[in-house]
Amino acid sequence: MSAPAPSHWAKDSEEEDRVEALIRRTGCWDQHLAVVDCMGDKGDWRQCQLQVQQFKECMTKKPQQPGQKN
Repeated sequence: MSAPAPSHWAKDSEEEDRVEALIRRTGCWDQHLAVVDCMGDKGDWRQCQLQVQQFKECMTKKPQQPGQKN
């Protein structure tokens, strides 16, 4: 699978790479991609609640790094 193009909110590809790296380190990258794919297909996050919930559950299972806020 090729890397997704930088999103419109990223200032540059380096910023996108940091966000990608952070998500990958959580072990929740596949769930993140499922949300992104669903959003691309449906165009409405409300229709992607299963994927959003799975991503949320994965992220909440991960230990928080010192200095991070909820």
